[in-house]
Amino acid sequence: MKVQFPTLESWQKDVHDAITDQLHSGKRFIVKSSRQKGKTFLLKVIVLEYALKYPNTINCIIEPVSSQCRRVFQEIVDAIETTPLYKSSNASDLIIRLKNGSEIIFKSAESKKSIRGTTATGICILDEAAYIDDEIIQIILPLINVHRAPLLVTSTPSFAEGWFYNQWMRQSDLIQQFDWSSSKYDFSKYISEDMIAEYKVEYTPAKFRTEILGEFISDSSFVFGNFKECIFIPTDYVPVYAGIDFGSGTGSDSTVVTFFNKYRQVIHIWSTNTLSPTEQIDTIANLINERPTLKKVLVEGNSIGEVYYDSIKSKLSNKMLIEKFMTTNDSKKEVIEDLILAFQRKEIGIMDDPMLIKQLSYYDIQRLKNGNYTYNNSNDSIHDDYVISLALGYHCFKLGDVNVGFGFKIKKKKKKEDR
Repeated sequence: MKVQFPTLESWQKDVHDAITDQLHSGKRFIVKSSRQKGKTFLLKVIVLEYALKYPNTINCIIEPVSSQCRRVFQEIVDAIETTPLYKSSNASDLIIRLKNGSEIIFKSAESKKSIRGTTATGICILDEAAYIDDEIIQIILPLINVHRAPLLVTSTPSFAEGWFYNQWMRQSDLIQQFDWSSSKYDFSKYISEDMIAEYKVEYTPAKFRTEILGEFISDSSFVFGNFKECIFIPTDYVPVYAGIDFGSGTGSDSTVVTFFNKYRQVIHIWSTNTLSPTEQIDTIANLINERPTLKKVLVEGNSIGEVYYDSIKSKLSNKMLIEKFMTTNDSKKEVIEDLILAFQRKEIGIMDDPMLIKQLSYYDIQRLKNGNYTYNNSNDSIHDDYVISLALGYHCFKLGDVNVGFGFKIKKKKKKEDR
């Protein structure tokens, strides 16, 4: 049976033609692209083509988060379920089975366990790789080793660091790069010069460079600037304020507690996404009770936060410590913009915590249809629980009466001769 696939744009066709007939080659194909250039469309065509061309193969698509997995899964099912090619699909396990014995399976980077149990015998596709932790990618790579499956990697660029950036910069006979921001292609029917000019006004400079120009950026956050200059060794470890953001407990959405000393320095971060609600409540209450120097604890009071707040308060020795923060767009802007100023003025000290650094890096300003704006992380795969906890803890200094000063001690890298 002959299958007619959709016509591809020139930049899509370049990738498609390079990756065709590369079964068991062990080659990697790296696509760097600005947004809305048809990355997802191409990966759907390629994975389906491989699954049909090579019977009885297992073909994988790995997305940063489960919602993206489900969307691409459903789009492929909708495209083929009425054709003779289709055998069955499982919306729980996210597996599509074809009549020729091939499977297309979808995995989320949020689930380490499910990724470990997978082997790609056809093709493996890693979508939006710049937004997947390097640790997770190191779990993914062995999936292709046994059968030397070709690896297609697509992503909008972000910061000039990490696995995706290194693959883009690497020179190897087994790696081929494709730049979809190149002037060799005509993207005018996808994004006009007028649209580019409009995005330049609406987006932050960093977001414009990555999402519209398709460029990597260095050492700065979309919102918080060069916040890494505020990584400090605390002057003391006596907590006076804390901020709590409650997570759903699913995926990588965590409950986070951030403690500050009187010098506006973060001295401890506690987080979990594995404890039950009851266990979280007991643990957080103990964390607060064990720190008698605390003067205020500001907690998110919306949604599930209402229940957590009341339960934690009931277990505290000093019930006056804890205070609710109701999140609206205006109140969120206030605490985030206070945090932005704190980083700009270097009036805050943070720990070199990998998840905090990641979330601060990708935090973004987003324009709303009503002309207003809000703050969120720039990609669905990255939560903001550490940022909100940090912002709430820092906001306590605005609400409280602690006599603060600045006793920062900069955390410097050791010189080679000192090592």
